[in-house]
Amino acid sequence: MIKMRGTKGDRTMILFGLSEGNLMRLREKKPIVINGEEMGLPGLDIIICWGKTEDALSKELAHLIGPETRVRDHREDKKQ
Repeated sequence: MIKMRGTKGDRTMILFGLSEGNLMRLREKKPIVINGEEMGLPGLDIIICWGKTEDALSKELAHLIGPETRVRDHREDKKQ
């Protein structure tokens, strides 16, 4: 995996380049966890996961979601 934090003008960008090995891991339901401190983002962890559908992902990740968690579904964005 390639990890990058950079800037372009006044925008900060985070990039993750996934290899085939990373994709295989995700398909095996093994999320990739990135410690934000490694990228200069203390207090932030990033989790990359994969599922066949958004509903499948929601069910798989339900145990991580608390009442204060904001979930955005791209399907909702398309309705607006």
